[in-house]
Amino acid sequence: MERLYYGNDTFCVGIDELKNVHRTKSDELVRMASTQYSHLMAVQLLNPVLIAGPLHLLSAAQNALNAWMGKYAVARSLGVEVVRFASAQKQISTALQKMGVADEMETVAVLVIDRDPERVAECINRLSLGIGPGCDIPFEPSAERMRNVMETFDITAEEIRTIAASESLPDLLESLSRCVAGRVSLVAFED
Repeated sequence: MERLYYGNDTFCVGIDELKNVHRTKSDELVRMASTQYSHLMAVQLLNPVLIAGPLHLLSAAQNALNAWMGKYAVARSLGVEVVRFASAQKQISTALQKMGVADEMETVAVLVIDRDPERVAECINRLSLGIGPGCDIPFEPSAERMRNVMETFDITAEEIRTIAASESLPDLLESLSRCVAGRVSLVAFED
């Protein structure tokens, strides 16, 4: 559980990657999330393939919350605003195409925002009961994930190595997450 801030207000964000053990179709995934949404600020399911790591989603959530609370959000829901920032796209349709859930996904990224940390944890727990358990290592570092994220967000190996602590895959992916967080933040200035 992480914290988000806007002015003097504190919000909680829960981020996880769940195993889609039943290969639940996208329509059913959206239905599951929407049944949780009524009492929370945001419940958003995403395709985890292009997520560099938890920092990527944390940055997207903070930027989306800033836009939402600052009254400059483009989307009609905080969850969709998170997708817009996570994808670093101005257009909602392009953002959903890149980062939205799809049929037959092996895993599903979950992001929940609310003021109450217990409700955030409870929501993620309920979603895990319907979708599947959390991954042992959410957004597990892999060369394929790194390649896909670098290509999608137009990040060069030089950018990553400039801030990487070492050449290990986990360190490189952490640096990639920081580069993506920078791209995510730029969406606010493009509107």
